[in-house]
Amino acid sequence: MTFFNFMRAAGYTDVERGERGSTEEHLTVTQFKVQAEQQRLEAVTGQVTQAEQSLADAKAATEKQKKKLEALKKRKLRLLSLLL
Repeated sequence: MTFFNFMRAAGYTDVERGERGSTEEHLTVTQFKVQAEQQRLEAVTGQVTQAEQSLADAKAATEKQKKKLEALKKRKLRLLSLLL
């Protein structure tokens, strides 16, 4: 019985066999942690970029609404001055 089959029989069903001829090596604990943190950093960076874009969009929409409001105020003043 091979080690793989022995481990499977012992209940370790999440054990996987390596591919024959593969040159891939196991990561050290530190390398694994660094890799995991880099992936987390990339995900967070993506979220920050999305939030920054949403903020920029909201600021642009706010400025547009401010300009509309100012135009309406000027129009209201003109109309009031015509009535008086």
